[in-house]
Parts: sequence; C-alpha cells; structure tokens
Amino acid sequence: MTEHHLFDEAKLAEIIDLMGGELGTLVDAFRTSGQDQVSRMREAGKSLDADGLTQAVHQLKGSSGNLGAAALQTRCEDLERTVRGGDIAGACDAIQQISDLYVETLSRLNRLTAGGSG
Repeated sequence: MTEHHLFDEAKLAEIIDLMGGELGTLVDAFRTSGQDQVSRMREAGKSLDADGLTQAVHQLKGSSGNLGAAALQTRCEDLERTVRGGDIAGACDAIQQISDLYVETLSRLNRLTAGGSG
C-alpha cells in the first residue's frame, strides 16, 4: 500500500495543526496501545476467542480513526464485521494484514514526528 492511501490526509493535516508539538505524545500513545492491541488480536485469534478479538480490533479501529489512519481503520472494521458474523477461523490472515498495516502507519507517523514531511 502506498503511503498516500494510509491516511485521510485532510484529517491528518488537521490533527497535526491542532496537536503541534504534542503530536509525538499522541503517536507514542498510539504506538503503545497499538502494539498491545495487535498482540491481543494475535492471541485471541490463536485461541479462537471471538470476544477478545472483537474488543482488541475495535480499540485499534478507534485509535486509528482518531489519527486519520483510514486504511488501518477500514481493515479493522472489516475484521470486526467478519468476527461478529461468526467467522473467527478465517481471521488469522486478516490479523497479519492489520499487523503489517499498523507497522506501515506507525512508520509514517514516526517520520512526521521526527520532522519529516511524511
């Protein structure tokens, strides 16, 4: 996925404008919580824990949306819908895709907080 499609660029620009120098704090919180949520998703997927997976993916979906990370938010919505529909067995591939997308998203955010243009 190209970086251009990772974010709702207008929302990201608004967040950067609002947060200013505090963007790093927001990214740090996303890093910490996102790593925990991805880890919880993996564990829930392995143990076929639909409730645990739904909770973790729902939280990651929310934090992604708050940062304008549209691609990650959409993948989380898709997985959440799939699991709520009763198909947890097919979730492993989606969890890996979300994990990879989370890493890409965080990489872009890290560059932004380091003063890069993204």
